[in-house]
Amino acid sequence: MGAGLAAATVSGLVAATAVTPVRGRWWLRAFAWVVAVSCAVTLLSYLHGTLRGKFRIWEEELDRLALRGDETVVDLGCGRGLVLLAAAARLPRGRAIGVDVWRGVDQSGNGPEATRANADILGVADRVELHTADVRDLPLPDGCADVVVSSLVLHNLPDAQARSAALVRPFVCCGRVGASSCSTSPT
Repeated sequence: MGAGLAAATVSGLVAATAVTPVRGRWWLRAFAWVVAVSCAVTLLSYLHGTLRGKFRIWEEELDRLALRGDETVVDLGCGRGLVLLAAAARLPRGRAIGVDVWRGVDQSGNGPEATRANADILGVADRVELHTADVRDLPLPDGCADVVVSSLVLHNLPDAQARSAALVRPFVCCGRVGASSCSTSPT
């Protein structure tokens, strides 16, 4: 996706430069520059969100969850570990459990090996446990988690009941949840 945005930005700038010598067509030059600037802004927004924004948002969410450091956190759809490993870093006496189906179509380079490698790099591998499973059929006992987190996964579940069940089943009594997702339907 980033490469596509970069290509669109470059194409827009080339188009703007190419039509600059056109005489008497000021509106064409103006339009080309508007397209180029729009593409550049989109690229910068994408890069900020990818390289910095999502990390800051989840740091704030984890702050709101007020982890004590001895909890069990389950990350539904952990992917390469952005939220899972940020939580594990806050759990010196706890553990972070990541569950994912590891589909490359959802995220490139997605797999338990990538998540384990990231955990090693961050020095939290001793607190991280990974499972390959659908979040609707967790290989975890009921009530095993103090906190459940999920980022950009729940919208893949077919209905609101499935989303709620995936979040609630792992909880111990009085557990906490942190989730972000996107939706194309009102359910």
